[in-house]
Amino acid sequence: MGAPDLAAFLAELDRDCLPHVSLNGVIFGARSGRLEVLLMRWFGLDVWGLPAGYVRRDEDLDAAAARMVREQTHLEGVFLTQFHAFGGADRGEPAFADLLRARGIEVPSGHWAFGRVVSIGYVALVDAARALVVPDALADECRWWDVAARPRLAFDHDEMVERGLAALRAQLDELPLGATLLPGEFTMPELQRLYELVHGRSYDRRNFRNRMVGLGLVERLPEPRPSRVSRPTNLYRWVGRAADEALGRALGAAETAIPRRSAMRRDGSATGSGG
Repeated sequence: MGAPDLAAFLAELDRDCLPHVSLNGVIFGARSGRLEVLLMRWFGLDVWGLPAGYVRRDEDLDAAAARMVREQTHLEGVFLTQFHAFGGADRGEPAFADLLRARGIEVPSGHWAFGRVVSIGYVALVDAARALVVPDALADECRWWDVAARPRLAFDHDEMVERGLAALRAQLDELPLGATLLPGEFTMPELQRLYELVHGRSYDRRNFRNRMVGLGLVERLPEPRPSRVSRPTNLYRWVGRAADEALGRALGAAETAIPRRSAMRRDGSATGSGG
């Protein structure tokens, strides 16, 4: 991949996007019993970070985050929620400029993209096996990493991953985040495996079932799942306002129109990496 057209990138930021604001997506993927996180590698260097983007002037914040996740994963209807704003007075993007210069790209002085930028963090949980991940404008590679074995990340992105994971775990008992990963009817072991994956710990089978039912998130269906090799397995489904809220968020993300892709995507789009 050749060097991106930075002048066109910055011109598009100035024309279309809110200054001094960026987005970062902590996109977790469930796959084969592992919890993974989506990372980008910049400029042919061994520097990794989270997917990032900017907010267009005519765009709601949540809509911008949903667009960023769709463009990085090609998935619709994922659960996505804001978890933290990273806006310390000493937070800035000089390291972003250093990465560009290391690639031989001339960086103008005084542009807001390389000064203080507040980043809004969003966390998502997706089916990694279904995602089609692509590098953004300023990255050479995009792939899934095991959360526990990820490389050291640029900027404050390690803090973002930790905060995003804590937010995801905290919401598992409040909202049925698995509603967009599990089928409409599922077994309790399937649900338990998802919870154990996110929390990184095991649960007693009976206690877990009682807790899920007690929280009012699921209800047992009258007809079990038949089996030719073992006894039938009870089926469950999400119920209640919490389930409606979770599914409503997912559907809302899916129905948000994907704005026209600019001329700079792989060759330098305003959707590209920021801090």
